[in-house]
Amino acid sequence: MLDQVNAEYNRALADFNAEDKKIHSVGLIDEDVFDVKGNALHSSGLLNIKSPINGTVVERNLVTGQLIESTSNGLRIMNTSTVWVDGQVYEKDIDRIVKTGKLTFVTLAYGDEEFSGNIINIGQTVDEKTRTITIRGEIPNRGGKLKPEMFGEMTIRIGEEVETLMLDAEALVKEGSEEYVFVQVNDTLFEKRIVKTGFHLDEKVEITEGLKAGEKVVTKGSFYLKSEIKKEEIEGDAH
Repeated sequence: MLDQVNAEYNRALADFNAEDKKIHSVGLIDEDVFDVKGNALHSSGLLNIKSPINGTVVERNLVTGQLIESTSNGLRIMNTSTVWVDGQVYEKDIDRIVKTGKLTFVTLAYGDEEFSGNIINIGQTVDEKTRTITIRGEIPNRGGKLKPEMFGEMTIRIGEEVETLMLDAEALVKEGSEEYVFVQVNDTLFEKRIVKTGFHLDEKVEITEGLKAGEKVVTKGSFYLKSEIKKEEIEGDAH
């Protein structure tokens, strides 16, 4: 008889522990289901269900009085204090990107405002149609401005930040293997200066040798000055 009672007790204890784990798995504690003062079972008809994360309810699939199962998806809660941004990079550029790299993101909704973040994942497969690899960044969402499914442009910083001298590309004159610019000496005098260039970025070109920061360089009038030099060379040959 004692063995039977013990067996029933153990089964009941196992059932109790299983239900207790279910309760705690949804964020409830003992005080939520018991009246602390009288240690009686909660019987008010209302039970607060705690979310495992902070966030906002973005989807609701239940109504008051509805029976839900453990597999039911009653509410969907989203925390957008930090967001993921996915971008595509051509496979030829992938060796220039590191997982710890920095990135910025802009979207049409906020004009030129930049949102900064870090690369957290580099995809392992190449899209066979676009020949691109997905890069994922993590960005702190200032003021909750960024929304799921927003579209924008991701810019990835490559290498360390360095100071360099950049010049409008239209100021650069190319003649054979020679590259030069016109530096303003005074209001009426311009000097032809041979330079060496580095990388090109949009409408800018890096000047690695031949110029100093602060020197004034002719941009839109460089073609005219080049024509004047050619004219003087031709007149000199004629004499």
